[in-house]
Amino acid sequence: MWRKLFLVFLLLIVSVSTVSAQDKSYSAEKFDVDITIQEDGSLQVTETVTFLFVGDPFTFVFRELEGDFSDGIVNIEAKVDGDTWREGTDPGEVEITYDDEDIRVEWHLEPTANTSKTFTLSYQMLGVIRQEENSDRFKYQPLPDEFDYEVGSSTVNVTFPNTAVLIEEPAADEGATIERFANEIIATQFDVDDDDQMTLTLDFESGSIIETAPLWQQNRQRQNALGPIWMVSGGLLFLLGIFGITAAERRYRVPKLKTAVPQYDPPSDLSPALAGVINSSNAEPTWVNAIATLFDLADRGAITIEETDDKKWHQKHEFIVHLLKRPSGLLPHENGLIDMLFNEKGAPIESFKLSKLTEKLSGKNWELFKEPLKEELEINGFLSTERAGIRTRFMAIGGVFMALATLVFILTAIFEDQFGLWPFILAFTFMLISIGYFAVGGTIKPLSQKGLAAASEWQQFYEHIKNVSHNKASANKGNAFQAYLPYAASYGLLSHWVKWHKNQGGSELPDYFKVMSASPEDGFAAFVVMTNATASTAGAGGAAGGAAGGGASGAG
Repeated sequence: MWRKLFLVFLLLIVSVSTVSAQDKSYSAEKFDVDITIQEDGSLQVTETVTFLFVGDPFTFVFRELEGDFSDGIVNIEAKVDGDTWREGTDPGEVEITYDDEDIRVEWHLEPTANTSKTFTLSYQMLGVIRQEENSDRFKYQPLPDEFDYEVGSSTVNVTFPNTAVLIEEPAADEGATIERFANEIIATQFDVDDDDQMTLTLDFESGSIIETAPLWQQNRQRQNALGPIWMVSGGLLFLLGIFGITAAERRYRVPKLKTAVPQYDPPSDLSPALAGVINSSNAEPTWVNAIATLFDLADRGAITIEETDDKKWHQKHEFIVHLLKRPSGLLPHENGLIDMLFNEKGAPIESFKLSKLTEKLSGKNWELFKEPLKEELEINGFLSTERAGIRTRFMAIGGVFMALATLVFILTAIFEDQFGLWPFILAFTFMLISIGYFAVGGTIKPLSQKGLAAASEWQQFYEHIKNVSHNKASANKGNAFQAYLPYAASYGLLSHWVKWHKNQGGSELPDYFKVMSASPEDGFAAFVVMTNATASTAGAGGAAGGAAGGGASGAG
């Protein structure tokens, strides 16, 4: 019984949807265009469209005319069923609006349904015939570029002066049929949609229609004549930019140090966070360094991470991070991390859900960890104020060139009629130079000579950690997994490090990780989920060929 009722209900929904979809539709029985080529190269165009309206009432029909590849559109006249409509916005009137070269014609209808009406639009398009090397060319798209209705048929009639001599066979794409007469061309197309509008091309004997090129073509010729100057200017500017970038890069290149000895153990007693920072591209603390500090504190008995059964439908695992104690002798950034994580609304707390880690590492709280770590870099003598200034200078110069590129892009768009698109060459050149300065600035670490030497040593340890985690080297000690896990986290290799240990058949868990399952395999699976969650947290936070005509058409 219930199944039958459900099927009836479903059929009703489908029926209502089908009826609604058919409530309002329209199509063009025909879209015909008569074009007369004038002796001055302009076109007298008359478009005749017969629309069939079905369903709910329609209140307007529009046609958008594009003025590209012409000297403009004038003398617009609109009719409905043979009657000329005056301009206005009331029903029974036609509204004509201008937007630079483009024009929108909108017929305002009384509510119209279940009937057909014929709309006629006449206008003169100036300067359409263009001068090619050996011909006067007519290139025109009679139908709109965009329309969302079916067109049963389209007949385009082109009449040209008796003095005009065709030197090539008329061409029309998209499967139109062409008939040629003495001074008339008729192109016909059936079942037209907005993907297959025809473009008509007629080549006449040079000088048989126009003696001089239209204004838009003359303007483009002037623009193209200046093209080599824009290209040479852009090329010279690019070479100067490359020379400046190369000279600066050589001047501020990191001094070459002696080849460091491979490091299979931490080369000094730097904390995992500090070791990760000096090996980063810009010596700036990121979230991976905070995650490393979290695991390092846990390894030292300050923190435990416990699996809990507090699960949700979208989350199969949840973990609680507990603060057991605040050890004495903590570094400032380690104290800062504890203050950041184990504090809520200004009051200390003893635990938090790991799913809240991203939230805790966000906003102003981040400064509690970041600033002390940066101060430790300075205290250790790892930072160079001079090199930091050089890096900032490179970034600033890159920003200036990017601003210039943006400005030239904007000015080119504004003054396209005067200069064409050639100035874009300068904009792209400025952008490339900007990228070059950013790239070089990014390679200049703000480290002192001491900092660079330490970074070189730790880089060797990083390479060892990376090779082990990618099975390209073997670990040098039995407890490498837990001992080096904080460093792997600080280098952004946490997930790889855990996966390597799992592939080695390891399932032992750090003492600070508490699981609900007694099974070693299930326990380590939970550990994998936990480390993947922290790794994803760190990843999320830290580290002249066109044609005149076209336009659009529609109704509603």
